[in-house]
Amino acid sequence: MPETAKATCALPRLPDLPTQADLEAAFYARGVVIVACDAARQLAVDVHQGEHDDEDAWLRTMD
Repeated sequence: MPETAKATCALPRLPDLPTQADLEAAFYARGVVIVACDAARQLAVDVHQGEHDDEDAWLRTMD
């Protein structure tokens, strides 16, 4: 499995003594990071699977 698919996501953290604005900004920023990280992982998995599908198709033509 590609390293991208196994990598952890670095989520934004709250500062010490956060304000309401900090909480709202962090909530939004975490959502953005989670969506982007999930998309990157899914792309890595799809590419990996596509490579294996191509190899399998090629091997079937060798029979």
